[in-house]
Amino acid sequence: LLAFGAIQEGPSTQVLQPLIAAALPGLLDALKATSVTQASAAAWALGRVLDVNPIAIPDLVQGSLFQIVIARLSHAPCLAEDLCYCLDGLVDQQAAILQPEHFGPVAESLLQASRRSHAGRAQVALLRSLAELIARAGEDCIPRMEPLLIPLMRAAEDDLSAGRVPVSAVVSCLRALMLRLGKNGLMPFAEKLLGLFMQSLSAQHAANTSIDEESLRALGTL
Repeated sequence: LLAFGAIQEGPSTQVLQPLIAAALPGLLDALKATSVTQASAAAWALGRVLDVNPIAIPDLVQGSLFQIVIARLSHAPCLAEDLCYCLDGLVDQQAAILQPEHFGPVAESLLQASRRSHAGRAQVALLRSLAELIARAGEDCIPRMEPLLIPLMRAAEDDLSAGRVPVSAVVSCLRALMLRLGKNGLMPFAEKLLGLFMQSLSAQHAANTSIDEESLRALGTL
């Protein structure tokens, strides 16, 4: 599985396409395997294919892969980093055509998985995937985005209450939401968001006399 992912930048897409088509059923089965090592390797290999040769995976298969990745995120947070690599490739290809009724469950799965991850690289990967999904989703998904604001704001508030600077990836998600929701969507939350970003800047400065760049960007966006 790892070798298959590693050769994606070697031969041309034309040469690899029939090999990828033949390998896809096995890769999808491996992604669903109970073995964490096998599923992790399959997720990485599929992520490589989507990164380098996305045209080799038909839209129908990408739709099935989307469902498998989201289901695995819900039940196997230990696979989060490799699954997010795969998911980012799918977002590149599918986010603009993702149906609104599917946007909510996908976004919620990423948010819930990030809560279970608590901290570290897995949480950052999940939140970055969420920010990317928010940024790339179609206009018809925007009405489904507002419910994400409250839990993300609460996560930032919890960090501040514990004396921590909010995770930068949380702030990135908030910034992505602000860009998509626009003035009318943000008005009920604007004052609270302003306070959050100001507190985040103060907390970072108090910790090491530096400026939290992501909070500064978010403040500028607001």
